This record gives sequence, structure tokens and C-alpha cells, in this order.
Amino acid sequence: MNTNNSYQLKKQQIKEQIKIVDIAEEFGLTVTKRNSPLSSLKEHDSVIIYNNTNSFFRHASGVGGDVLKFMEHMPEINMPYKEAFKYCLSKIDTKTMPAIQPPTQKRNEKVSYPENVIEREKLLLSQCNFEGKSNNVMAYLIQARKIDPDIVFLHLKKKLLAQERNDKGYRMAVFIGRDENNHAVAVCKRACSSYTKFKQECRGNDYTYGWLFDPEGNYNTNKPLICFESEIEKMSFMTLLKMHGKDINQYAYLSTGSASKYMTIVNTVERMGYKNVIIAYNDDFASKINTGKMYSERTKDILRVEHGIEAKIITPEANVNDWNDQLKKEIDDLTQSHQSEGQALCI
Repeated sequence: MNTNNSYQLKKQQIKEQIKIVDIAEEFGLTVTKRNSPLSSLKEHDSVIIYNNTNSFFRHASGVGGDVLKFMEHMPEINMPYKEAFKYCLSKIDTKTMPAIQPPTQKRNEKVSYPENVIEREKLLLSQCNFEGKSNNVMAYLIQARKIDPDIVFLHLKKKLLAQERNDKGYRMAVFIGRDENNHAVAVCKRACSSYTKFKQECRGNDYTYGWLFDPEGNYNTNKPLICFESEIEKMSFMTLLKMHGKDINQYAYLSTGSASKYMTIVNTVERMGYKNVIIAYNDDFASKINTGKMYSERTKDILRVEHGIEAKIITPEANVNDWNDQLKKEIDDLTQSHQSEGQALCI
């Protein structure tokens, strides 16, 4: 076993065997609600301990992480990382320490379906009855949805967008998510009509990946990653960026398929290494439960606690549900007044 693999294995065992609540009590801190999913400390009520993931976050300082980070950060312990590592390592039960193992599967990561990425791609694309033309898709996205033609053409060129005629004769816009090797990993469809909201997700989608897009095609993870519920919301936002004089190439974009599939964002951050994340889900203010807001905040909390990333949440302007509604509103305003009166995009 090489040195790095040995270190990573020991670190994983520390995280699994050494509980934050045990370390806290060992160093004289008082744990409240010890047997609950969320615990705190009597001495530091801004500390939340997530027992299910054995992680913590301290709101007073904005710091969170695993048990080693806890030992570094808490003033009653104040132990340097290397010293904390050695301290915890001495407490590990080596008899339960496994031999060389493959990397642990990421939380909530689905087993490949099917396992071979080529077979998955075949399964997904076999559910699409592609046409050799795209006039209905272009008309729908450009005329009905007001999306910038160059953005539509870019997606067609990169084979992220296509047109199909389904078995009932209806034309559908097909949105294709691809992995870093350009294999199709997720496909969804939307009727090319303003008179129906018919949508369909293909069987076998991998929401570990979703629909990730870098206009320059190089997946530069130094770019901010802006995340959306759907491809139409993403393309609408890109159009708004252009209208506001911003360069769409300065950002990477991710669609998750719906707000409830927020773990696509977490999985993408873990896999790709993005550090600057902007969550741009819809604002379902008129609904009994604002799912866009709820899942945005949940994602932000996970990224902060488990990855130390302070994600930013942005929403469409007041009384507008989604980015396509904002785009159409700004275009209407522009048409009526010959100048945009829309809210500036604060990203």
C-alpha cells in the first residue's frame, strides 16, 4: 500500500470510529441531545453536531467539518491537525481496520444502471426517436421561450439538445446531459409547445451527473458553478447574462432535473472540485411549500458543513417564479420602453 492510500484509509477509519460527541465529552465539553440526529454543546450553543454524518458546523465562526477539524477548531481542544490525527489514530481499533479497499462509494451515489457507461448511453438514447432536423425545437425555445438563438445553436452543436418525434407524433425537445468523456448520462424531454407542460425523464438517468455544461468545453473548476432546476431555466439565465453584458463563458452551469434532485449539486462538487457554487433554483413563493427555497437552503447547508463551501443562493426578481419568466418579463419591458428595467443579476 502506498503512503497516500495508507493515510487516506486511516483518515477514513478515524472518521468512522471516532465520534465528535465522544471527543467533545472527553475534553470536558457538555453535549446536549446526545442521542439525537442533531446535538449541540452547552458551552457553545452555536455549534451543531450532525451525528448521522459525524460532522459539525459552528455558526459563530462559520467553520465546520469532520472530527479532526473539530479538534483543531474548538478552543477547549485547540489541537493541531497532525497532533489530532495521531491522537485519534491511537484510539482506532486496528482489528476492524480493513485491508486495501476501493474508494468508498459517495453518499447517495446510485449504482450505475447499467454498470457500463456505454450500455447506459445506449439505453438512454434508445428511448429517443430523433429527427434529423431541429426546426420545432428552435422555434419553441427561441420564439416561445425567448432564449438567445446563439445559446440554442451552441447546445445543438454540442449535441446537448435534439429534436424527436414521439410515437404519438408530437415533437419534443430532448435535453442530453453528458459526462466528462461526452457519454450521455441523463436525458429529459419537453414538448415543443406552449399549450402543454408535458415532460418526461428517460429511464436510467444518472443524477450523480445531471446536465453539466461549460460553454468552453474544458470544465475549468475555477469558474463559478451556477445550478438550476431545468435546462430551460439554465438557458434562460444564460440569455439574461448576455442581456446584462456578462460573458457566459465565465461560468459553468448545472441542471439537476428538479429541486428535489439537489444531491446532483453535491455529487458534482465532490467529483469535479468546484469551490464557488451559486444555487439558482426557482422561487415557488406562491406554493404552500417553497420547494426551491427549501432545497436551496438544504444544499447550502450540506456544502458548508461537509465541504467548507459557502454557496450563494440567488432567485428571480420579486413576484417572479423562475428565470424564464424573468427573461420574458425583461424582454417585454425592453420592447415597451426600449430599455431593460429588469433587476440586475447579482452573481
